[in-house]
Amino acid sequence: MDNLVLFVDLDGSLKSEHGEDGPYEVPSITVQSGPIKYVFAARPHLHEFLDMASKKAIRMILCTAAGGGYARKVLKAMNIDGYFTDIIAAEDYVKGFPIRPNWNCIFIDNDQEMVNLKVERLSEKSLISSYKRATMSTWVIDTYHGEKDDKVLLELMEEIENL
Repeated sequence: MDNLVLFVDLDGSLKSEHGEDGPYEVPSITVQSGPIKYVFAARPHLHEFLDMASKKAIRMILCTAAGGGYARKVLKAMNIDGYFTDIIAAEDYVKGFPIRPNWNCIFIDNDQEMVNLKVERLSEKSLISSYKRATMSTWVIDTYHGEKDDKVLLELMEEIENL
């Protein structure tokens, strides 16, 4: 699909949301942001998923309810910062999401309420003609808790391949 744009959530979708005590069945990653230390685990098959998705999508945009500084540090620590063309962080939600009329947008998130908020922001803030002429889908996935046998991203790869 030559107009596919993926809006991908970070916390709970690409990585775990746990603190230092885990539980993790995979190696943990630590990021220091000011006085706060964040410990989390990357979802299994993350790089495979991003490699495949970046070949299918014209853009991949990271969306997070966290701040942009935190998101950039986490992406760099996970070695996935090069996959995303943009980051839409908490401070950006008030501006809305960039949408082009011919885009086929898929929002991937582990939280239905956040997906609803993103789509609501689109309808409020985006140019009406662009928003109405774009195709939008939402894929709500299971939250990641650090399990090594998690297969959610493999399933998403199949879905994207079938588009």
